[in-house]
Amino acid sequence: QTLYGVTVTDTMLDDLSCSEAAPVTLSPDAQMTCTGTHIVTQDDLDIETIPNRADVTSTSPQGAVIATFDTYDHTPEAQDPAISLAKTASAYDDANGNGRADPGETITYTFVVTNSGNQTLNTITLSDPNLTPPTVATIATLAPGESQTYTRVYTITQADLNATAGDKSNTATVTAKDPDGVDLTPVPDTATTPLPRDPELTLVKTGTFVEQAAPAGVQNIGDRIDYSITVSNSGNVTVTDIDVEDTLLGGLLTTIASLEPGQSQVI
Repeated sequence: QTLYGVTVTDTMLDDLSCSEAAPVTLSPDAQMTCTGTHIVTQDDLDIETIPNRADVTSTSPQGAVIATFDTYDHTPEAQDPAISLAKTASAYDDANGNGRADPGETITYTFVVTNSGNQTLNTITLSDPNLTPPTVATIATLAPGESQTYTRVYTITQADLNATAGDKSNTATVTAKDPDGVDLTPVPDTATTPLPRDPELTLVKTGTFVEQAAPAGVQNIGDRIDYSITVSNSGNVTVTDIDVEDTLLGGLLTTIASLEPGQSQVI
């Protein structure tokens, strides 16, 4: 039968056009072709499929409405959820101006988290186990191309200076989920700050004359000199196994197990 008033609709398409001008009448076995375009949106990429439905309505010679529809689900190519992390570290702040790193001085870390893929990411966590607390930030969602920047301050410890061979390396990690809730591979990044080591000891020796024999007021055989020896750690690292020797006093006087920076021991 011939169909009258044939109309095609597709709510996703703004520029739908058909090969026949309205009002359309189609005789048996006749065809009409309609075309249109859809601009892919971020929501399309995030749900990973683009569902589409087209409807056609017409009227039979008897006046009955004839309607049907068809659907097509399109999967966009190159879905690529990805996240990146860039971590940088400042120099130590040298608060006391002595030209070396000391416990209590600080390093400032900067973290830039970027959605480097083409899908919206969620449940993003930036963590750094060297900081307190270790969770630097949580980000609910991050659209493609968007970034968030954070800064945190780290306080240098004596253990950092003792353990380092000249620098402080620190690694942070960012994790995230794609729109389907699938975990992305964690992304780490490491920043390094040079921490100059300066092991140094100072020794101060003083003597006090003690009169033991007559006549008084002059040095005599048998008089005594009392020596005081002060050993100080004047560097910025712990020093261990310190031998204090004095040939006049018999050689090895003592072995100091360890001295922390700023500590002294009197012998």
